[in-house]
Amino acid sequence: MEPSQIATLSISAAAILISGLSWYESHRNRKLTQATSRAVLYVPIVKLSAVKLGGGETRMDIENAGKAAANHVKFNFRVAVMVGSDNPNTPSESGILGEPEEFVVETIPPGKTVSKSLVFELPNEPLGTRWPTLIIISGTLSYEDEGSGKTFQEGKTFSGMVLGQEIITPDMNHDVLPQLAMMQEAFKAAKPK
Repeated sequence: MEPSQIATLSISAAAILISGLSWYESHRNRKLTQATSRAVLYVPIVKLSAVKLGGGETRMDIENAGKAAANHVKFNFRVAVMVGSDNPNTPSESGILGEPEEFVVETIPPGKTVSKSLVFELPNEPLGTRWPTLIIISGTLSYEDEGSGKTFQEGKTFSGMVLGQEIITPDMNHDVLPQLAMMQEAFKAAKPK
């Protein structure tokens, strides 16, 4: 093979390699653009807003931080209320598991927030005034991205604590485990002498 043929083949191979890398880079950028241009819903805050004998209320915000509208937004959830006891081996002597509920919004535009009040029951017995009460909201948030038509779904759990009518954690945590440790400490503080 002559040197000019070797040079031509080398240049052609380099051009094919550069073309392949360019295609890969543009494919990767297109995927990234699609991922960042979709609707992205999250729950920035769930607040315990009121507690009274027999029940309470929380306020949940759902925000669309994406670049497209979120359609057919649903949050299917249940509220569980657990009343503590002075026995660390049985952290819940009584509780209420609420009926399944659904929070539905037709559309949340990009950059907008929708709020919803969620009402829950509390036990009317004396335990609820003496021992910490753990409130857990657990459910599934689902929505359809307007641009792609894809449906996204994710599980959400929030927990907060009250003692009688006093709200211990106004901003509910995004998990239950920190509350269980906090509940253990509150048992000691709330224990009647």
